[in-house]
Amino acid sequence: MKSLYSALTRRSLAQHGVERFRVYAAEGLPTEQSEASASTKQEDAPTVDGTPPLLQTPTLPLALPWTPLLALLAVHVSNQWSRALIYYVNNFSDVDATGEAAADAAFRYANVDLGYGPNEYALLASLGFTVVFAAASFVAGRLADTQDRRMLSVGACVAWSAATAAMANADSFESLLVVRSLMGLAMAVSAPAAYSLIAEISPPDRLASASSVYAVGIYFGGALASLAGVALDETLGWRGTSYAVGATGLIAAAICWFTVTDPRTASSAAVGSFPGPPSDGERAVDKGEELSTLASIGRVMRPLPVRLLFAAAALRFCAGFGLGVWKAPFFLAKFPAATTTFAVSNAGIIAVGGGLSAVLGGRLADALASTSPHPTAARMQVPLWGSLLAAPLLAMSLGADTIEVALALMMAEYLVAECWIGPTVAGLTASLAEAGVAGTAQGAFSTLAAVGNIAPVVIGGMVSAEGVGGLGLWANTSLGDSMTAVICSSYVISGVLFGMAALSFRTPAAAKGAVGDTTGSGDQTGNAQVGRTLPIVGPRTTIQYGYYQGSK
Repeated sequence: MKSLYSALTRRSLAQHGVERFRVYAAEGLPTEQSEASASTKQEDAPTVDGTPPLLQTPTLPLALPWTPLLALLAVHVSNQWSRALIYYVNNFSDVDATGEAAADAAFRYANVDLGYGPNEYALLASLGFTVVFAAASFVAGRLADTQDRRMLSVGACVAWSAATAAMANADSFESLLVVRSLMGLAMAVSAPAAYSLIAEISPPDRLASASSVYAVGIYFGGALASLAGVALDETLGWRGTSYAVGATGLIAAAICWFTVTDPRTASSAAVGSFPGPPSDGERAVDKGEELSTLASIGRVMRPLPVRLLFAAAALRFCAGFGLGVWKAPFFLAKFPAATTTFAVSNAGIIAVGGGLSAVLGGRLADALASTSPHPTAARMQVPLWGSLLAAPLLAMSLGADTIEVALALMMAEYLVAECWIGPTVAGLTASLAEAGVAGTAQGAFSTLAAVGNIAPVVIGGMVSAEGVGGLGLWANTSLGDSMTAVICSSYVISGVLFGMAALSFRTPAAAKGAVGDTTGSGDQTGNAQVGRTLPIVGPRTTIQYGYYQGSK
């Protein structure tokens, strides 16, 4: 058994260009443990700039870390539920109601109660939130690189839950806008902290799958906003619903507090362990320097694949936010007698269609990567084809004559469209070998939401009499035509950009370390990169992973 395990270990590492490694016995385990680890001990690699050849770090399992992953998912569900709630407490088909109907509409819908129109709603649901969100994301990214990410996640969840509850006290459009901005400030912290933490605790060859599990929160949260939002509106009103959703966020924060640990802080307390290969940022701090936010952003944006992925993701956010903000008003206005049918079906479409697409997209991307000489390029095939197929399905759904056909086509659209986040996050991780900018990269990625939220504003402008930007451009366009033009074009162009990113990952520059692969592979000759990590565990043996040197 020992010789078989040793051979499997060597083969696994050799596939990633690692020829030299060392196996350490975990303290307190039986002698068989030490013998097994000794049987696989290899010659030390040469030092690099005085850095020890192998720095021990906490063990990474080959399986997904389900307990912290599900806890972070709960926080993400709360995030998306609170964020999307505003979409389902507005209904512009009831603005002309009178008498008792008007009172009921004001009880259920914020726009009727506070007296604002489509343009204000578009601002409230998009840029009013994301301008602050985007500005704070860069700072949040640096915090995720340096601070305890569990504390950041819990604190942010408590803050946006309080802001969601505070929506109930708004007495004007302006006060509701302020609360939404504060919500954006808190939510900016969530993704950089979570995605960088997930990348650190998950097996590199399953990073797309792990990121996709976390991304499911977008769809579960959106489904709860659709189903619970409409259902609670009828009993609690839009104000009472805001209180209820805020309270559930506190539960998610408690779950995260008791089940998640940041290995960055935990490793410092572990016996015989170190925080891992030092990043450029950590080396700068060691020298008494501070790696600035601008310098970190510059490092993030340096590789061409990152720039292409950011452009593709920005347009995917345009499509997603455009659909998310205007889907409910469109279908409620087109099929006013099908309010309950839409609410229930839309919740299923978001949760099942979106969630299944996200999870299967991540698994498919990792499966394609495992059989390709260019694993990151292979992963990009998933968002490429998903985006291109989504455009015609959305156009047909918006043009359908019955609610049943429209919702069936929308389910198909979600199944092909929402597969993109896991592969994209894995691609960004592969493009940035230096762990010192992982949080900054996710912070920069989050700022793309600001770009994406331009789409709902453009759609709102096209529907209004003033036109886009108040300049009369495309004024009085029907909502269906506006959504088709903006969202479908975003899908198609993003698909092209994902294809360009896939090609860029196949270039020699990408293969030689301008970007890296999440599997830890180096250049095309099989040489490993300095400072990359590979986790391996086995029966009764803890194999630490660490800093190694490969020829260039």
